[in-house]
Order: sequence, then C-alpha cells, then structure tokens
Amino acid sequence: MNILHINTMDQGGAFEAAWRLVQGQNDWKDISSSLLVLFHGRQTNENIHRFTPGHTLVSRGQQTLRYHWLQFVQKKLLRNKPKLRYHFPQTAYRLQADPHLEQADLVHLHWIANFLDYPSFFKNVNKPIIWTLHDMNPFLGGVHYLLDFEQTKDAYEALEKQIKDTKIKALSSLTSEQLHIVCPSDWLRRESEKSDILGRFPHSTIPHGINLNIFRPKNQAQARRHLGLPLDKPLVLFVAHYTDETRKGMQCLLEALALVQSPSLELLVMGNSEVIPAPCNIHRLGYIHDLEQITQVYAACDFVVVPSLEDNLPNVVLEGMACGKAVVGFQTGGIPEMIEDSITGFLAKRGDRQDLAKRIQLCLQNLDETRKMGVRARERAESKHAQRVQAQMYLHVYEEMTKKLRNPNGNQTNNFKNFLTNQFFSA
Repeated sequence: MNILHINTMDQGGAFEAAWRLVQGQNDWKDISSSLLVLFHGRQTNENIHRFTPGHTLVSRGQQTLRYHWLQFVQKKLLRNKPKLRYHFPQTAYRLQADPHLEQADLVHLHWIANFLDYPSFFKNVNKPIIWTLHDMNPFLGGVHYLLDFEQTKDAYEALEKQIKDTKIKALSSLTSEQLHIVCPSDWLRRESEKSDILGRFPHSTIPHGINLNIFRPKNQAQARRHLGLPLDKPLVLFVAHYTDETRKGMQCLLEALALVQSPSLELLVMGNSEVIPAPCNIHRLGYIHDLEQITQVYAACDFVVVPSLEDNLPNVVLEGMACGKAVVGFQTGGIPEMIEDSITGFLAKRGDRQDLAKRIQLCLQNLDETRKMGVRARERAESKHAQRVQAQMYLHVYEEMTKKLRNPNGNQTNNFKNFLTNQFFSA
C-alpha cells in the first residue's frame, strides 16, 4: 500500500509530527509511506519528495502566471490590514498532477497552507483522504488560531467569511466517505466538529507519536558540558520555532520569571529568537535541526515551560516528557490532555503570569520532586505516545475508510480491509 503524506515544508512542528508518522509506517510490512513537500531545505531523504510544477515549459509557465496573479490579488486584499499570519485557500500549485500523488493509494494531508489549492485539489483527487489537523486553519478562514482573529476582528471579519465560503464550496464535492479528519487533541476535534467547513466529516482523535529511542532521558551533567552550559544553575527550557510569535507566550514567560524568587535561574531558548530584555540570563541556542543535539538540550534543562496561549498538541511537551522532564504549561488547547497536574508537571491558568510564576517556583523549590515528575512523564509518553500506539490508531482509521469505499465489484473493499489487517498486524 502506497501512502503519500503532504506537508508544505520539511521543518516546523507539523513536519516533525508528519515525518515521525512516515517513519513509523515504513516499519509496517508491505507499506510504502513518503512525504511530499513544497519547500525542501532538509538533508536528502528518499522518502521526502519535492513538488515539481511539471515537466513541460507550458505547465511551469502556467504555474508562474498563477503565482504572480494570486500574489497580486492577495496582497491587494491584505492592504491596510494589520500584519498577521494569514493564508488563502487558492495557490498556484496543482498537486493532483504530481506523479507521487497519482501513484498513491491513500492521501494523508497535514499542514498544507500556501501549498494545496482547495478548489482544484478536492474536486480532482479521487482517492481516500485523511487530514491530520495541526492547527485551526483548515476550518477557519485565513487565520490559524482564533486568538489571531480576535485581535484583528474588525479588519479581517469580512475577508474571513469570504474565505470560509470558498473552503465550503471547494469541499462540497466530497462525501463523508471520502474524507476523514484526524485531530491530535480532543480540544481541536471539538472545535473542528462544530465548524461549518469540516463538521460534516467523520473525526478521530489520534495523539502524536514519538520515537522513544531517540527522545529519551540522558545524563544532565554530560549534556551541559557538551553544550557549554553552567553545571550549578537551575535551567528552564523554552522552545518555539519562532519565539516572537505572540501565541507561543514567550512574553508571558519572561514576565512570570520576573516574579520568581531564584536569582541563579537561567533560561534556555531553542528556536529563532530575537534579542529582548529578560529578568535572567538567557542562553539563545537558535534553531537546531540535529536530533541528537535537540535531545542534549532537553537533557540539560531541569524542566520545560510551555506558556502557549493557544495550541494544539505541542511537540515540545511530548519531547520533554519523552526525555524525562516535567513540563509546566497553561490550561489551554490540548496541553491539559498531555500534562497531568502535579503528577507529570504543572498547569497554570491561561495567561496568568502570577500563576505561571507560582508553578515554576514549585519546580525550583524541590528539584528532586521535579525529577520524579519527569520520570512519570516518561512513563506516560511510553504508554500514550509510542509510535506503535499511533500506528495502530491510524490503522483503524484506514480500515474505516476502506469500508466506505464505493465498490462496483462487490468485494474489493473487504479484500482491501483484509489486506490492511493481515499486513499491519503481522508486522
């Protein structure tokens, strides 16, 4: 069985989640799983394909014209509006013509903003489609989280309605048998199920999986020496692809740290970060690609803080847990589904800097108990987020999809279902 996953780029949280699933599926018997991306900046891997516009000058020329026209139209629509992370459902790319998609038995979408063209794709792809949501954009307009929209409602409300209508029309050709929505958190699933765009399609909740052999506890002192970090200071870790993104809550964290009574506390920041004033010493590690280096960073810290104001199922929580670290976060989105309060970490009231500071203080006051919470966090990662657990849950979704396939011969669907069951479970 040939499964093609589609994601806009080969970096970022959504890519990491998709790539881990691809790697896990390729361990299944008689399964070929690969990833199609638009922006390819990662080291070459035979299972990561870069989308190409076509093999003829005509097809490439058509894509170029579409691209420049859409750029003109979209920039005009956004003129004089507050700057916002915003994506339109129309793109210049025609994924349905890509040879990797033509060869696929099943298409698995992930974060597809700026890549997948809604009007042409859903009308022309006649294959079972699984769509794993990594944020709220698929069932909103151009924004990715409601928090973005709430802050700019007056400027974007009309455009949001227009884009939602476009998405509803583009998906109108699909039946509930052709598309299945997967959400990594129950929170995102509830939000999607009540939406006008995706609410009519079947939904499942499947938490992200992680390679527990890569993300695992390591010696803290050795990790600190390796990274050139102090051995005698409490170190707190904050991770975000772009640390200046308001939703990720770095400003909340800095304000909370100013309230913490620990003059020796230092902050590790992993991700693309700007130089901003902070109440403590900061070690800016930048964006790290190497997995071994990433796990060394987790090993070096005493605990992880995830102050997101709105988030799905952050990879940083999962990675921290797998590396045996307690995690402190806000009660928002899917975060409470991962952190067991006072057992594997602490939960603070959403956006409450004083409450966040209190939870951080609790971790600092008893680092031995914080380490014990990290041990329990690792145990939870093993039971809830192992790749084999995720793989079996996706198998169930694939089986449900094959049951619903239209079948002119009468028994093809059952044969396909039996193939899946026999091959996957005999692996």
